Parts: sequence; C-alpha cells; structure tokens
Amino acid sequence: MLRAGSYFEGESTGSGRTDPSGIYVHTPSGSIYYNPTSDVFDDSVQICTVGVATAPTLDHTDFVYTP
Repeated sequence: MLRAGSYFEGESTGSGRTDPSGIYVHTPSGSIYYNPTSDVFDDSVQICTVGVATAPTLDHTDFVYTP
C-alpha cells in the first residue's frame, strides 16, 4: 500500500520544482500523476484518469506500490 505521505490530492500535478515524489490526484480533472523524484521540475507523468466525482473519494490505500 502507498504510504499516506506519498499521496497528494488537489490542484497540483506534482510537476513543481519543490514537489515531493508520489501520487498526485488532480481533483478538478480526475487525472492521476506519478512524480518519480522529489524537487525536480516537470517530471510528473499522467498514469490514468478517473471521473471527477470519483477523484475526491480516493486515498492512499487505493494505490499499491510494489518495488
């Protein structure tokens, strides 16, 4: 399961220069992004999209990380 500290929800896509690595749920669009590195500008990748009604109901337990 993804750690709570690696899950972010709101307007950010994780592409900012100071954004930590993790999963970003862009609630206005339902787009879900993965940011592989912390503090690196513009390296987030959109991995999927969910409905805008579904996006705010997600949390870190909905994502499984397997190294």
